[in-house]
Amino acid sequence: MKKNLVSTIGLLLLLCLLATSGFAANGEPLTLESSSPENGAVDVAMELDEIELMFSKNVVNMKVSENNKTCIDFVDEDGNTIPFELIMADDQVDREKRDYLTIRPEGALSEGTTYVVKISKELTSKSGTALEDDLEISFTTLGGPVEDEPAGSTPNIAPVFIGIIGAVIIAGVLVSRRKKS
Repeated sequence: MKKNLVSTIGLLLLLCLLATSGFAANGEPLTLESSSPENGAVDVAMELDEIELMFSKNVVNMKVSENNKTCIDFVDEDGNTIPFELIMADDQVDREKRDYLTIRPEGALSEGTTYVVKISKELTSKSGTALEDDLEISFTTLGGPVEDEPAGSTPNIAPVFIGIIGAVIIAGVLVSRRKKS
């Protein structure tokens, strides 16, 4: 009888250990690991091809992809929706991309404008975990055109020549003084 009780307790402890370790792995919330451009980035190119979001778990699996397509919004600083394509890799073919969502804006972005990617807390991983809160990633495009020098103009190199001439004169004076001594 004592042997059965010890075996039963041991078996229950083993089951508890296995259950808790399994739940701990799947019970961790889904998190956003990184974004490109990074949150708060400035001077982002207006011709930005893609915005890449990397999560801690698989967010592209076919069990969750339809739901997750509805969890991403892309807006400008005034709240206007910016048209985009949401790209999700096939996690059966391209396993390295299973944690990534890619936003491809359908046109060039406006200069000096702040854009926000809104991610709903309803975004779910293959394991069933979701984000704890809604997230926002914002970035600002370049503020204005970079001014190039007009065609045909030459940079002002006079200070360089004056410096070279001055160095030659000083060297000449030093050499002539050495010869006199």
